[in-house]
Order: sequence, then structure tokens, then C-alpha cells
Amino acid sequence: MSEYIPFEIQTEIIKRLPAKSALKFRLVSKPWNSYIGSSDFIIAHHRRNIHHQPPRLLAWCKNPSDVDIYVTLFDDDDSFYRQDFTPKSQGLSKVLMDLKVVDCSLGLVCLYGSHYHDPSTSVAILWNPLIKKSVQVVLPPSTTASATRVLAGFGVCPVTFDPTVVSISLPWNAQVFTLTSGTWRSLMSSNLSRRNINLPSAGVGSQVVIDKFIYLNAREWRFVDKVAKPQNVNLIVSFDMTTHEFDVIQLPDTLSHANFLKFSKMRDSIVVVEFMSVNMEINVVWVMEDIVTKSFSKRYAIKAPNPTTKDVLGFRNSGESIMEAQYHGEGTLEVYEPCSEHISKLGINGKPFSFFVSPYVETLLLLDQADCHIHADSD
Repeated sequence: MSEYIPFEIQTEIIKRLPAKSALKFRLVSKPWNSYIGSSDFIIAHHRRNIHHQPPRLLAWCKNPSDVDIYVTLFDDDDSFYRQDFTPKSQGLSKVLMDLKVVDCSLGLVCLYGSHYHDPSTSVAILWNPLIKKSVQVVLPPSTTASATRVLAGFGVCPVTFDPTVVSISLPWNAQVFTLTSGTWRSLMSSNLSRRNINLPSAGVGSQVVIDKFIYLNAREWRFVDKVAKPQNVNLIVSFDMTTHEFDVIQLPDTLSHANFLKFSKMRDSIVVVEFMSVNMEINVVWVMEDIVTKSFSKRYAIKAPNPTTKDVLGFRNSGESIMEAQYHGEGTLEVYEPCSEHISKLGINGKPFSFFVSPYVETLLLLDQADCHIHADSD
């Protein structure tokens, strides 16, 4: 860029570059490298470009040799096509065992596992596959010997663009970690402290992020209809990333007593997938129609011909389901069109139950962080 153009004009031009191009422009000069790597630029660039990217999905699975396969699925109204890419490994994930994918929020993927050398230590990895950087967040220990610690949720706040991790000890004791603070802070929640709420271990389908809320798949032991024995009832726990407050969303009777549920999202709506059989032969898709009234409606059911297993992982903008199907011990991604009931294969194959699909945007978040940095502070 010409030296006669004021630097202020240059920076306005750089803000409009796609994330991949901005990374390359760091090599132009020291001032550009310093500016593009600053936290102020990263947030300004993210805020300006997040709504101007083509809709896409991130698909991830493992091949039979346990090698990760990554695919970007571009999803506009006229076409749906794939583009393979191979990001650098998540760095610190090599020191973890039982690694699970939690979710993807505003371009960051959260993974969760236990440390090889200390299985009692739980760790979350925040990873940006575009810029090949990750940071490790060590979960605080449980407050009592009888308590169990779980990573309850992860999301990037759309107001501050601050990555946020929520950790809970059961019985209920919550702490929150934000990347800008680098520390854990205890939370008090009067609307949840009296509830016998349990959260499953983090993993695919355990949460969904919409706007400033993390919605968590939860269960509560309670007495129902004066029955002498308490029942396990499904519900949603929401966490507001701006106020750090919890709330509870009740589910319709059909869903509250279902045996197994998974969460996903369709555009900006919560989707609850109900599995009607142990072998996941029938998936029923429910969508929250109104965030204010918390009302759900049943959209459609997907029945898999035996012995195929169908597991709904995500949705296109058009509402079509993206599913993992299993044939003869191998998993493959398929798209299901609910009106015609047509199923099309995407040609993405991998180990059964290793698939993950999520909306994805390219971002420079974590560019100002030291790669593989470990956050282990606790209040």
C-alpha cells in the first residue's frame, strides 16, 4: 500500500479484509503486524465481518486411523458444497485423554478432556482452526470431596467477543472463566441453588449457543403429579454471558419425559432432537418458535431403515437435517430433506460417533494470545 496513504485510511481498509487475507497482510510491515495483532483490531475486525461472511458449517470426524478430518461446508440458497482443509492440530489436545468436542461459537472450537498425568484434572481447550492457535483452561477443583466437576458450557459473548467457560460442581456450585480476565470467578444463583439439577458431561449435543445465551441440556429429579417416587425430568438451563446469571426453561411434557435428547440450532432457534428408540432409529425434531414464550413445536420425524442408525448433528439454513448414518460399521454424513424425505450423501466418511457439525465463521480471535498458553488460575 502506498506510503502516501495515511495510516488511518490503511487501517480502515484492513478492517474490511477477510480473516485469511488479514493474516497474510501481517507480513507487509512491522506497523501492520502490530496493528493486526492487537486486541482492538481483532474485536473491530470480528464485529465488522461476522455478518458479511457466506453461511458455512464446520464438519469434523475421525478416520479409521484416528486421524482428524476437517471439512468446510458452504451453505447458501443455491448450492451446498464442501471444501477440505487441514488445520494444525489443537496443540495441547495431545496431553489430554477422552477428548470431546463441546461446541463451536463465533469461530472458536471448545474441546474438553482430562490430563494424561492427572486424570482428576479437567481441561478445556479453546481453539481457532483458522489461525492455528489454542489456549488451555484448567477447570478449578471441586469444593468438596463428594462433589463432581463438569464443564457445563462454552461460548463467545457476542457483545464483548470474550470467550467464556462455565464450570459447575454438583451439588450446584458454579464458576465462570473469561479469557480477558484469565481467572475463575464464583457465581451465586438463587434461582438454581434449591434445584436438584444434573448436567451431563460436556460433549456434542449437550449445549447450544444462541446470541448471548448458552443453553445447557439438563435433568432434574422431582416429584411429578403426586407420584411417590421422584422422576428424572428434562429441562434447559440457560446462562447469560453478559450478566453471568442462570435461568431454567421448562420443556413440553413430551420432551420433559423423553429418554434421550440432543441440542442443536437452526439459524437462531434452539432445536431439540428427541430419540424415540435406543438405536436412534427415529429422530423427532422440535424447534423453539418463540424465545420469549419458550414455546416448542414439532417439525418432523426421521425414521431410519433398519439396521441403519441416524443421528442428527446439525441443520442447513434451509432446515434440512445433517445426519450421521452408519452402514456396516462406518459412519457417513447425509442430508435429509423433510418435505420430500430425500436423503443425499456428502461423501464424508469416518469412525462411528466421531462426527461433529456446527455453524462456523472465520475469525481472528486468539490471534493476540500466546499459542498453547495454559490458564490455571482459580479464585
